[in-house]
Amino acid sequence: MEFAAIKEFAQFLSAALAVGAAVYAVFAARSKANASEIQALKEQMQAQRTDLAVLREQVSGLERRFADGSAQAEKTYEEVGAVHVRVNSVSKTVNNVMGQLTQINQTLQTIQGSLMRKDREK
Repeated sequence: MEFAAIKEFAQFLSAALAVGAAVYAVFAARSKANASEIQALKEQMQAQRTDLAVLREQVSGLERRFADGSAQAEKTYEEVGAVHVRVNSVSKTVNNVMGQLTQINQTLQTIQGSLMRKDREK
């Protein structure tokens, strides 16, 4: 009789460990996926910052040329307009990336809060 109870307990413990390992694997995979997504977004933001720096330099050069009162003032005005369009595009992309990072942060906080509540309930 005692061996049957030990056998049942061992089977239950084995099943519980298997379920626990599966849950851990799922959360670990999500964490790795989130980490790689965050890294990709950071790289994208760095590329956008580089583009933004180049655009700022171009705007600065155009503004200097414009301030000199050169004969090409109208052409410079069109170039400044084109650069501003590109700056606006980069700004929208950076704001999009920032929103995505905010959403990822909120999702991770929700997951962490849920896990902490489950730990407190034990």
